[in-house]
Amino acid sequence: YTMPFMTLLLARPTLGEKVRGPEWLAIACAAAGLAVVVRPWQGQGPSLSQLLILCAAFFWALSSIMTKRLQQRAPMDPLALTAWQMSFGAPPLLLLAWWSGESLPVLTDRFLLALGVTTLLSTALGWYLWAWLLRVLPAGFASMMTLLAPVVAVSTSSLHLGEPLAGHDVAGVGLILAGLLVLSAT
Repeated sequence: YTMPFMTLLLARPTLGEKVRGPEWLAIACAAAGLAVVVRPWQGQGPSLSQLLILCAAFFWALSSIMTKRLQQRAPMDPLALTAWQMSFGAPPLLLLAWWSGESLPVLTDRFLLALGVTTLLSTALGWYLWAWLLRVLPAGFASMMTLLAPVVAVSTSSLHLGEPLAGHDVAGVGLILAGLLVLSAT
């Protein structure tokens, strides 16, 4: 979840978006909350997987900036943008799956239903909504709102698994929510 902070850094020189006054407090609060939830200091040092995660976050931030710039130059319907994204994104993923040497999945009704739900609801609807948000909001603001994902993940996993939230989780979620509330009020 470093993508929002990378987007903020990229949005200033590329889109002219500036962080002002209380927005700095909101960003610092959300960053502190994220750090408390994730606790990166408890890892075992940098690894290839962590580097790849940071690269993915950077490319998500970069694609958000590019999407925003594209929509500023020639407004495009988010549905058309979603169709293009899915059309260009699927073939490389299919090739990568084929190249990995894994056996083909068994095409059961349950698998096809899960694939359809994942493709249409999770991926297509998610991208559509993201493209629409980038169209109507500043990229930095929209990206900061993605920090609701760890809040929802920590909260719902606690409910689903019946595990009590640790003190650091409650504090981190509180800091993230406080930062996002301040940000949305500015």
